[in-house]
Amino acid sequence: MIKIAKKSLSSILSTILRRKKMFSTSWELNLAGFGHVPRSLLFLTTSFSHHGSYLKAARESTRLVIATFFWNFCTHAFMRIDHHTGMCLGATNATSYSCADEGGSWIPGFDISGHTFLLIYSSLIISEEAKVFYNWPAAPRATTKHIPSVTEYENFKKLSKWIQYWFVGLFLLQLFWDFQLMVTVLYYHTLLSKFMGAVIAVMCWYSTYYLWFPLAFPFKPIRRHIKSF
Repeated sequence: MIKIAKKSLSSILSTILRRKKMFSTSWELNLAGFGHVPRSLLFLTTSFSHHGSYLKAARESTRLVIATFFWNFCTHAFMRIDHHTGMCLGATNATSYSCADEGGSWIPGFDISGHTFLLIYSSLIISEEAKVFYNWPAAPRATTKHIPSVTEYENFKKLSKWIQYWFVGLFLLQLFWDFQLMVTVLYYHTLLSKFMGAVIAVMCWYSTYYLWFPLAFPFKPIRRHIKSF
C-alpha cells in the first residue's frame, strides 16, 4: 500500500513538473512575442518616416521577422534536445509527455536555458535597432522639389512625440527583461545551461547583424551621422 502511494505521489509530482516546464516554455514564447509587438510598431513607423515608402519600411522590418525565426527555432530546438537527452525511469520507450501516465518518473536531460537565450537575444536586438533613434531629425524631409508645409511640420512633431513615448515604453520593457534575466541567473537553471543559452544568443545576434546584414538583404538598420533625413 505504501509502495503504491509513493508511486502515485511520484507520478503526480512528475506530471506537475512537466506541466510547469511546458507552461514556462509557453510563457517564454509569449513573452518574446509580446516584446516583438512594440518593437515592430516602433521600428516600422521610424523606417517609414525615414524612407517615405511602405515598401522600404517593410524591408527594414524583415530583420524582426528573421529574429522571430531564430528565437522560435532555437527555443524549440532546446526542447527537443532536452527531450532526447532525458530518460523515463520506470518505463520503457516512454516520452517526457507519456512517462508519468505509464507510471514512470521523467529524468530531465540537457536543458539549455531558453529564458537566458530569449532575454539576452531580445536585448541585443533592441540595442542594434534602437540606433535608428540616434540623430533623429528635428524637421520633416525637405527637397528641392518639395518644401514641407506648416501642417507637415506639425504632424511631424506629433509623430516624433509618439515615437518618443514608444521609445520610453521600449526602455521600460528592457528594464523588465533585465530584471527577469537577473532572477533567471540567480534562481533558475544550472550554470552550464545558462552559459549555453547566453552563447547561442550572442551567436545568433552576431551572425545576423555583423556577418549577414552588412552584406545582404535586409541590410543593417539606418545610421544617421547628422540630424537630418
